[in-house]
Amino acid sequence: MSAAQESRQNGSPRTLISFPFLGILKPPDNSAKGRVQAAMRFDPALAAQEAFRESQGELGPGWETAVALEQTFSSTAGTEAREAYERLLALAQHYPNARSFHAFCIYITWQQAAEEMIAHHFQTGLALCEAYLVAHKASDPVHTGRITELHASFRTGLGLQDEDEILIDYQNDTPKGGD
Repeated sequence: MSAAQESRQNGSPRTLISFPFLGILKPPDNSAKGRVQAAMRFDPALAAQEAFRESQGELGPGWETAVALEQTFSSTAGTEAREAYERLLALAQHYPNARSFHAFCIYITWQQAAEEMIAHHFQTGLALCEAYLVAHKASDPVHTGRITELHASFRTGLGLQDEDEILIDYQNDTPKGGD
């Protein structure tokens, strides 16, 4: 059962994103939304659930707070869900070694970015990915691979991939000394 189906079955008003485009190759969509929704090899909503379960032992006394915030985030929409999301990110700051919880925060940031495509979510996601990859890269190859994919997607959502390609083209076309 997908996360979206489970959410609907539980009667919660907020549906987890199921990313129906995953694994389906389509003609390239050059719009901002199309560039961001490139096929991933995993479902971020399911990865979030998995990482959240794994994080139970990492949070100690913060676990109960995390559970309450996650339930609010998953079962509501609008301001209440956004506040719970922000509080989850703040909680992560108190547990710098909580590898799975940090991965969870990245996955739910992707959900936020997919639901509301604003630069703030992509910037937050990019910063979270970079911090995770620096601090936890060697500790979990599964989450590291997924977060590396999300890092590229957050960069694309901000248009940074295009800038990199333009810079590379410029550098290749620029005459070098002695040319």
